[in-house]
Amino acid sequence: MEGQIDAARQALSSRKTTQYGFVSYSTIPSAHIVAKTNKGKHIQGTSVFLATRPSDILWKNLAIPKPRRKTNRIIGNLLFFLLTIAWTVPNALIATFVTNLYNLGVFWPAFGAELNRNPKLWAVLQGFLGPIILALFFLLLPTVMRRLTAWSGALTKSEREKSVTHKLYFFLYQPIEGVADGSVLNNILIFTLFGIVWGFIAQVYSVQTATGNTQSLWQSIQDYHILDNISHAIIQTSSFWIMYLIAR
Repeated sequence: MEGQIDAARQALSSRKTTQYGFVSYSTIPSAHIVAKTNKGKHIQGTSVFLATRPSDILWKNLAIPKPRRKTNRIIGNLLFFLLTIAWTVPNALIATFVTNLYNLGVFWPAFGAELNRNPKLWAVLQGFLGPIILALFFLLLPTVMRRLTAWSGALTKSEREKSVTHKLYFFLYQPIEGVADGSVLNNILIFTLFGIVWGFIAQVYSVQTATGNTQSLWQSIQDYHILDNISHAIIQTSSFWIMYLIAR
């Protein structure tokens, strides 16, 4: 055994060095004292902290240099920010068309005829389609965020999961100052507002088409009972949220 240890020590000089290492102590309190004493000091550029379980370590990320890890973290946060913004587009499309298929039928006569031919079938599909799409998306989202966080340089699985939890909370609820639950912004306003606006456009378009564009656009807008139709649009959207909560 001593011969094997000596041979291993002699072979260290021929191996490529790493930027990390592990030190073991005879007692657990000794390790805690050293970690606490050197916390935040970074002597000669080192960072000393208690090691986690070996199974919790992302070993590939330990070899990533600090400058590269910082760059990856910045890029990863930027990609997540762009994903959060880009989500408003499919969110608006789902609110506009999936939760109310008749909005699509207004501009697609053939599909509108099919809706009128089988209203019960399409009513069932309309009730389940939107929540299922969102549920599938939110099943895939944590996986995407885990890979993105690991690529950003997380050293442990615990650190990765903590970051994913923060990202999911921000993505789903987006807490903003003065609002206890930011989901009002991401879900109610964006989702419901787009459905209301598109319902208004579809109604005006239907009136213009029915009158052969003889009625002025301003008159069509004035004839649109905005408060009544907003209330109706909110009621239509509420059925989606009921099904979405059940799906979650």
